[in-house]
Parts: sequence; C-alpha cells; structure tokens
Amino acid sequence: MANYLSTPGSVTTLYIKYYPEIKNLEIGFRTRSVYKYFKVPLRVWKNYYKAALAGLSGEFFNEFIKDKYQFERIT
Repeated sequence: MANYLSTPGSVTTLYIKYYPEIKNLEIGFRTRSVYKYFKVPLRVWKNYYKAALAGLSGEFFNEFIKDKYQFERIT
C-alpha cells in the first residue's frame, strides 16, 4: 500500500507518494508532470515526508532526490 501526502503549500510539488514494498517514490509536480524515482530508501521517504509537512518539499527534492536516483517520467 502506498503512502501519500498532498503538498498544497509547495510551489514545486502537488503530492508525493511512496511505495515501500518496491521502494519507488512518485512525485506529482505543479507543472503537471509526474515522475517515478526508483530504489529510494525508506529513511529518505520519511525525511521527505517531514520536510514536505514543513513546506520544504522542493528544497528537499533538489538536495536529496534530484540527480540521485534513477527515474522515469510517467506523464
């Protein structure tokens, strides 16, 4: 079952979703693009979740996810 968080306060993302059984992270961006990032550790998801709750989704993404994991554009 996926863990989901809407990020309405973010200027970068609409939502973040994590699939712990396969360690995939899905991010819906405000540009309406959706990306899937592969083999993202659970600890990274937990930290991203906390950052997103604090309104720091974009900052966390840029520092800890972007260019760090293999990804695929879904839409």
